[in-house]
Amino acid sequence: MNLTEAPLDALSAIIPGTTISNDAQPAFLLGFTIVLFCNFTTTYNHPFLPYLRLALASPAYYACWLYGFSGQFVQLNRSVALGMALLGTYGGMKVTEICVVGFWNGQEDWPKWVKLRTETEKKAGASQEKQTENRMGEVIPFEPTILGRLVYAHDLGSASGASWLAGRAWSWATPGIRNQDPTPQPRWQFVFTSVTKLIGCYLIMDVCESISATRSWDLYTPNTRPVTGSGIPLKWQLVYATCVCIRTAMGITFPHTVFALVAGLTINAPSTGFHPLFDAPWASRSLAEFWSVRWHPIFRRSFDQISSGILSIIVFVSGSGSRSSKPLAKQSRIGKNSTITMNTTGTQPLSQFEAVYPPALVPPAAQPFFQLIVISLILCNFTVTYNHPILPYLRLVLAIPVLYGSWSYGLSGAFDPMPNRKVAMGMGYLATHGIMKAFEVCIIGFWNKEEDWPKWVKLQTEGETKGGKGEIVPFTPTILGRLAYALDLGSAGGSSWFRGRAWDWATPTILNQRAQPLPRFQFVLRSLITLIQSFLIVDVCESIIATRNWNTTLSQPLTNDGIPMLLQLVYATCVCARTMIGSMSAYTGIGMLCALVFNTPSTAFPPLFDHPFASRSLAEFWASKWHPILRRSLHTISAGIFSLFIFIFSSSSDTALILTRRDVKLLRSVIIFALSCLVHLVFWNAIPTNPTYPYPSFFNAEGIKFFLLQPLGLTIELLLIRPLTEDLPDGRWGLKTVVRRGFAWTWLLWSGRFFSNVWINRGLLGHAEREIVYSPVRGVLRGQWRID
Repeated sequence: MNLTEAPLDALSAIIPGTTISNDAQPAFLLGFTIVLFCNFTTTYNHPFLPYLRLALASPAYYACWLYGFSGQFVQLNRSVALGMALLGTYGGMKVTEICVVGFWNGQEDWPKWVKLRTETEKKAGASQEKQTENRMGEVIPFEPTILGRLVYAHDLGSASGASWLAGRAWSWATPGIRNQDPTPQPRWQFVFTSVTKLIGCYLIMDVCESISATRSWDLYTPNTRPVTGSGIPLKWQLVYATCVCIRTAMGITFPHTVFALVAGLTINAPSTGFHPLFDAPWASRSLAEFWSVRWHPIFRRSFDQISSGILSIIVFVSGSGSRSSKPLAKQSRIGKNSTITMNTTGTQPLSQFEAVYPPALVPPAAQPFFQLIVISLILCNFTVTYNHPILPYLRLVLAIPVLYGSWSYGLSGAFDPMPNRKVAMGMGYLATHGIMKAFEVCIIGFWNKEEDWPKWVKLQTEGETKGGKGEIVPFTPTILGRLAYALDLGSAGGSSWFRGRAWDWATPTILNQRAQPLPRFQFVLRSLITLIQSFLIVDVCESIIATRNWNTTLSQPLTNDGIPMLLQLVYATCVCARTMIGSMSAYTGIGMLCALVFNTPSTAFPPLFDHPFASRSLAEFWASKWHPILRRSLHTISAGIFSLFIFIFSSSSDTALILTRRDVKLLRSVIIFALSCLVHLVFWNAIPTNPTYPYPSFFNAEGIKFFLLQPLGLTIELLLIRPLTEDLPDGRWGLKTVVRRGFAWTWLLWSGRFFSNVWINRGLLGHAEREIVYSPVRGVLRGQWRID
């Protein structure tokens, strides 16, 4: 073990975790993420998931070993090394509990939330027999949404059985936790109690260390028993042992109380979530009570589950049971008459969160297929960090589960009925995106060489000049470094989750942002302001759109229903702005949440749209200003198709094909927009139909018109508009800019009418698909504050 000689401050002495080496954090993050993901999968009942958890056990065990036992990280003192080993051991036990022993778990075997009961409820719950301490409360189901399942997964990481959510605890918690008062203490009282406890812990530790320091201990002679083998009288052995044990208990209690104090002050965490780790152990009336109830419950769940598994193996191996005998019963603390029910969002009123963030309504049965897509793509990305001739073939094989998962998730129609059409379209979009990534990485990438794969590039610092790509940042050639590359390569826009870098295929705006991220407070405030602005703009757009009753049985409800051209342009502007801001709001919300929880740098979440309304040309709008989510896939696949086109033409003709740079640009734009058109047709086709929205045709003429008009507009701009305006006065509001911008926006709004036709007749402006639940605009104008 490598130890430094750095001086200790008070915080480092009492909470050694504050001095853990930064180099160890990726290993901790990897293990934590895998355990969290495994917890998340327990909320679904699918025969594939136990095998997925079993497969994830290997990288989780590796992360635990690397973090706590590999000896790779320089530590400040032995307390830090011991603490890291403890966390490594705890992580290994959680992995064994969830992934290995939990392999045989049924849905009813996983932990449940139970309601904390008031004194009145406890008395009412006692029937004729005397009420026992471990009597359980009512089971509280988790919400069957992405957010609800994620909350369950996070809270399941509880080490003691207490819950971060008020009024509940875990079914496996100690009686002391389950029988506490469900009403949390007021914040000031909770904080005052925590501060008092900290002072008490500090004084007790001071007394114990002062007593221990009265003797010089032999720490250097091998195989020495410093307390029992050094001639110390028995009564003093008991005194020293008491001091060591109390100091150990206080050393665990102190950081737990500090964490409770911080959580109470910052996020108003309920006091019930931080029940004392030790339940008056010195008041134990028996040895059994001391170990089963009074001592800290940090390993309680893992010990119970793993010991049950070992006992089952012993019973099985010893052959003590016959085939007709009952299997070893699992001790369930859930009452016989308790029922578990789950809320369904389909019959509930739409909340503002569900309106703005439709993934919260994705059917639970679809999640395993989404996880299959993500894990397969991460594995494909991971393989590109190695240079071995068998790997392209492996990626071809991995394309099969990606394509199957994508089709099953969003295109098969297996999860009808959907909560609304926006959810169906979103699932179709994600599925199509997965298919494109499979083509990009596994099929087109089959011919890639090592230098063809994306690279990280360094962002410029304040003193460096903008323009061009920065210096290449190589990945660290370790398992963790390669995994970080694989995860970050999943970036949809080219930004990176790591500070001071971006991907080399990102837009110039992302590449030219400054390496120094915004302070967290400033980034969160900016995101919050963006969300408020987006909400108001969408409200205005939806209020304008709602002024008309749309005939959705028409194939062209905007352009072929007698609406004047000027009003068509107004409606088209509102539809397109609503679509853009709907995408941006969810993205901004995720960025703000990541900054708050993980302190993610602001450079990881640059604006999704780069001021598209300020575009000076049609080419600039599509190349730089519009969102870059499909940028990498479209460019890679279009390059493959273009190369195939050149190869076929060259093979079938004796005449050499000579293309200028302008010709290549135009041909590539046609291919890219044809691909984009195909992508949109695929996920539009995933939207269910009914008599109100009767257009199931895959070849949607209005959508095809919109996308194939864009390369025509780019051709007109390149061959006609640019030459005609070349000699006009330049400048921000010069005649050249005004004319080019005028053409771009005239073309976009005119062709946007066809895009709006699709959005309307496919039901994406329906009542269930609205972005706004509470409308300030309609509230002020008509008194209609909630849109029901």
